[in-house]
Amino acid sequence: RIKSKLANFDFSETVKANKNLGNVLLKMESYDKAITCFEKTLRIQREILGEHHMDVASMLCRLGGISAMQKNLIKAVEYYTDALRIKKLGLGENHPEVTKILIDMATIYYTEKKYKEAHLLCRNAIRSLAYADTIDQCDEQRIKKLVQSLEKRNIATAS
Repeated sequence: RIKSKLANFDFSETVKANKNLGNVLLKMESYDKAITCFEKTLRIQREILGEHHMDVASMLCRLGGISAMQKNLIKAVEYYTDALRIKKLGLGENHPEVTKILIDMATIYYTEKKYKEAHLLCRNAIRSLAYADTIDQCDEQRIKKLVQSLEKRNIATAS
């Protein structure tokens, strides 16, 4: 009886409500509470949509961004790594969304002074930008700035 009620339950409304609440909490700078809402959304999305759905990847990116803002860089990299895997599978290596994640992760590694990891991700992002159909100007500027910072540290980024 319970299963039949669950089968008719619209999980999209629960997901939408959690996302909206999370966004409100973000604006209020209640980051921990926002993360809790978004993690709940992520759990539901994974269960209903599957592990490799683009909405799951987008929520992982959202959580990665919030974690990075809070300086929880290890957790941010975990979220971004999962998102990157899903986005590469679904969109391909050279999609702008993949490039954005690579740049976000490179920025985190640079912040953590893990310059070799940042360098590798920059190279991948540059390669991705070279093959992309469209180039986001903000992403292009971010990667240029990061590359310049790495070059100042004598870490070459040329392929």
